[in-house]
Amino acid sequence: MTNTVLDGTVVRWFPDLNSAQIQRPWICASHHGVRVGPSVYLTEIPDDVVDAARAAWRELTSGRGGDLAYLATHRSRTVPNGPLIPVEDTDG
Repeated sequence: MTNTVLDGTVVRWFPDLNSAQIQRPWICASHHGVRVGPSVYLTEIPDDVVDAARAAWRELTSGRGGDLAYLATHRSRTVPNGPLIPVEDTDG
């Protein structure tokens, strides 16, 4: 999950950790909608990931300003584009 100047909150799903580290998402959700990544076929993305992206989009457009951090599986411990570590290693 990233806060951007133009799009506000953007939630991204990646097929693997390497794709996350090089910023090649499968699918992204923002208040604009749900977008499939470049060179990605919708049929490559598991249905539960597509459903989660659509749910995130609905939350982002609801006006409730919901916290979508619960969707995160990895976080950057230091700088925003720093090394990614599993969420459970950042708790506590």
